[in-house]
Amino acid sequence: MKQGIDASLALFQDNLSAIVWLVTRKQMDLMLRKSVSLGLILVTLQSSSGIALAASKDHKDAQFRENVKRDILTLGVGSQALVKLRLRDGIQLAGYISAAGEESFTITDIKTNVATPFAYAQVATVRAYSLSKGAKISIGIAAGVALLWATIKLARAWGFA
Repeated sequence: MKQGIDASLALFQDNLSAIVWLVTRKQMDLMLRKSVSLGLILVTLQSSSGIALAASKDHKDAQFRENVKRDILTLGVGSQALVKLRLRDGIQLAGYISAAGEESFTITDIKTNVATPFAYAQVATVRAYSLSKGAKISIGIAAGVALLWATIKLARAWGFA
């Protein structure tokens, strides 16, 4: 009887180990499938976000070029259109805009009178080298007050007031 129980127990253990091996194998297959699926999803997301970032950077560069072009064209052309430029490679220069086109513009150095063409894409910053509208108004008001003060002083000195 004991041998029958031992044989049954041994058979049960063999069947149990076979069942455990089968369940473990199925779980491992499932884990492998999930891992591969997750990996493919991550690779797809990473590659698509890289394309979006590259497109976004190109869009920002194009928009910045358009802003520089607009600023240059707004300032106009001639010796009154003074600007300070800083290029993307770090070079800084000042002069006036002697020509402006669709793809490039030309800056003429005031001291040397040398004209240098630049593409809008080369420019990092552009600043008008002239006074702002508020500064011009302030100078006009100050000049008017000074003229009024001088007129009053002269009128008193000549005996009109």
